Amino acid sequence: MPKIRNLDRWGALAWMVFAVFIASQAWALGLGTRSAPGPGMVFWGSAIILFFLSCLVLLRKPDPHLAEEMSSPIPWGKVISVLAALGLYIAFFEIAGFLVSTGLLMVVLLYLAGATSRVRILTVALGGTFCIYLLFHVWLKIRLPGGILSILP
Repeated sequence: MPKIRNLDRWGALAWMVFAVFIASQAWALGLGTRSAPGPGMVFWGSAIILFFLSCLVLLRKPDPHLAEEMSSPIPWGKVISVLAALGLYIAFFEIAGFLVSTGLLMVVLLYLAGATSRVRILTVALGGTFCIYLLFHVWLKIRLPGGILSILP
């Protein structure tokens, strides 16, 4: 168990260093003001959150159940499947469009995560895709690729 705890500490320290680097780069981009945020504001805020989460990992007490869980073998088939799904998502994002590619990615990820009910997988994937679409396209007014659905009226 001390070996796992030691790995947690090293990992947390690495994330803290990474957070400091991201915060410094965000500062160089310019934070702007509260009413007119600059291009670095989101990255700076994310770096601060990452830094504090790393601190929580450093300060937490060791969990014996986590040590047992981490000693189990890594399911490399699932890891490779997730990486392949993400690679295909990136490759076909422009062609298939946001709605189709994100929906399919969520179906695959939910299946790989162990969801068994087809109704639940489709409901979560379609609902999640629609909510993300509303957030980015409707509320934030970010243009998303239409892909194959852009030919529809």
